[in-house]
Amino acid sequence: MSIQIIQSTMVRPSEKTPKKSLWLSKIDMILRTPYSHTGAVLIYKLENNKNNTHPSSSIYFDANILIEALSQTLVPFYPMAGRLKINGDQYEIDCNGEGALFVEAESNHVLEDFGDFRPNDELHRVMVSACDYSKGISKFPLLMVQLTRFKCGGVSIGFAQHHHVCDGMAHFQFNNSWTRVAKGLGLALEPVHERYLHLPTTTKLSTYEVVAGHVWRTVSKARGLPNDQEIKLIMPIDGRSRLNNPSLPKGYCGNVIFLGVCTSTIGDLSSKPLTCIASNVHETLKSLDEDYLRWTPCSRSIRRKTRIFLVLVFK
Repeated sequence: MSIQIIQSTMVRPSEKTPKKSLWLSKIDMILRTPYSHTGAVLIYKLENNKNNTHPSSSIYFDANILIEALSQTLVPFYPMAGRLKINGDQYEIDCNGEGALFVEAESNHVLEDFGDFRPNDELHRVMVSACDYSKGISKFPLLMVQLTRFKCGGVSIGFAQHHHVCDGMAHFQFNNSWTRVAKGLGLALEPVHERYLHLPTTTKLSTYEVVAGHVWRTVSKARGLPNDQEIKLIMPIDGRSRLNNPSLPKGYCGNVIFLGVCTSTIGDLSSKPLTCIASNVHETLKSLDEDYLRWTPCSRSIRRKTRIFLVLVFK
């Protein structure tokens, strides 16, 4: 079986899209080779075409409408109009708006010639555009679409989608969006391209905890100690508000000081973000509940064989 290519068009987004790179996660790299597209074919039969003649494109699957709708759909789905690139040893999607390939073709065969349309190499060769990988990963399109008209009036739309960009579910989301745009409708669901999740904040840090963490890290780094040096943050805590069963009388004149101790190393304090250090302070203060304070033993002295540097921050 053979087809005749009528026209090939590189369809770019109809509007300006973000110029950025999207890194690929390990899941995106499920197919290790970048020189591979995944094919899919949609078949549409034209009813009551007894003469087996090619219908006018303005009547059935107008290519101009499909191209214009594709151009508009590539605006929210802009990674599909990009190209792959290598950054160090990592593949990324270069969202450069180079476009997706749209091919128009005709065949003198009828759809019945393909039998039950069971997937095979011949069907893929006729209905899905082949990709030229010879020029390198930054040259070939990540999405290719082929509209093929058959003698019976039927139409096939063959897709070649690079798997590094999206999986099957995301591809169907794109197809549904393209269909809606071609009908003059809006997108039912906006695509999300960020490669991270906005997790809800589970711990609220106080001003003291953040400032204490900042002082601990800054003073520790300024001492010029080796990365494996252990260093502690000592926080004198007033136990009056923490002892409630029974509570101390108001105006109690004596010592109700307890020590909250955070431990880390110079390396961790230097490399970890402030949120992690402040969270360490938060968890230490949280652990100083009434049960812990009543259990705290009174020791005359604590002797250590190793030197431990301290940072004292009053609360």
